[in-house]
Amino acid sequence: MEVNILNHEKTSLEFELIGVEHTIPELLTNKLSANAAVEFVSYKVEHPLVGKPKIIVKTKSKDALEVTLSAIEDIKEEIAEFKKAFKKSK
Repeated sequence: MEVNILNHEKTSLEFELIGVEHTIPELLTNKLSANAAVEFVSYKVEHPLVGKPKIIVKTKSKDALEVTLSAIEDIKEEIAEFKKAFKKSK
């Protein structure tokens, strides 16, 4: 996977993910939409076969990059908890 930042201003971030389909963008946009600091978040894929998911994040006042990085850390923690619970259930 590769991340290509297309535009970054304090309250706005636009980036594309290369080498992924819908799972990661969907997960990230869902996490970001639950954040009160986020004013708008969406992702789109220009072409279903060869398109790269492009994610757009706009915040009210916080740095959009920092908010996105925080959401990624939250997702990592949730996945680690899920992995631990899954192993424990064996």
